[in-house]
This record gives sequence, structure tokens and C-alpha cells, in this order.
Amino acid sequence: MAFRAVAGAGAMIIGALLDHDGAATGIGIGSGLVLAGLGDILPSLGVLAAMAAFLLLCGAWLLRRSLQRAL
Repeated sequence: MAFRAVAGAGAMIIGALLDHDGAATGIGIGSGLVLAGLGDILPSLGVLAAMAAFLLLCGAWLLRRSLQRAL
């Protein structure tokens, strides 16, 4: 569950910041590798839960800002 939350929040941030799918794919793969490395080093679910909460807050804020600019 924590892995899905982190991945979903990261995808929300990437989608809100980038306009091109090619760049989003590259950043998604790179950040996925970084998170996988962190997951091997820090196996605690508390760390993942904190990352998910932080990324969800950032993603929600960035998505809201992006939508306000579009309107």
C-alpha cells in the first residue's frame, strides 16, 4: 500500500510539472530507480509512509496550482 501511495504521488507531481510525455517517462524511470535504491537501504515502512504523505501534499498543491493557471 505504501509503495502505491509513493508511486501515485510521484506521478501526480511529475504530471503537474511536465508537459511532454517523453520527459515524464525519463523522469519516472529515473525516480523509480532512486526510490528502489532507497527502498533497499531504508526498508522501514514508516519512511515510505512519510514520503507518500509529503509527495501527496506536494502533488496536490502543484496540481491545484497548474489547474488554476489553466483556467
